[in-house]
Amino acid sequence: MSVAYRINTTRDGRPVNHDPVTITVGPVDANGQVILQATGPYFNDPGVTANSTAGQPFMGLWDYEVAEVFFLYDRNQYMEVELSPNLMSILNAYANHGSGTGRTYEVLYPVPTGKYSDPDFHKLDCFQHMDFRHLLPNNWSPHYTSPEWDPIVAVG
Repeated sequence: MSVAYRINTTRDGRPVNHDPVTITVGPVDANGQVILQATGPYFNDPGVTANSTAGQPFMGLWDYEVAEVFFLYDRNQYMEVELSPNLMSILNAYANHGSGTGRTYEVLYPVPTGKYSDPDFHKLDCFQHMDFRHLLPNNWSPHYTSPEWDPIVAVG
């Protein structure tokens, strides 16, 4: 089982002007690990940096073409996963491309138009509920609860 999310809007809620980036969560492989995949158009802007090595951490990856996925945990903690088509590596999901004033920030769940002047991928109030029960049925409990999840579950 897998779930696909299409990033159809820019950070301020406008529709993207190209085929959307799709973030797919799942299926779970034979080792119990969730597969995370990003697919979509390749802009190559900015291109590959000479300082990157495939499979190695790369500080500043977010300045390059990248799809970002945030998984919210308790106490306003989250795990951020960045996926790059340029062989670099390090729920809301983002797809960013372009340079300078041409930099475009696209997002699965945008912030309200006009609420913020600059992109900020850490606006946890804009995250939406993702139901892991079907992906990880052995790692979910209806008895688990936390007030940190209340605003997100309420909009899910």
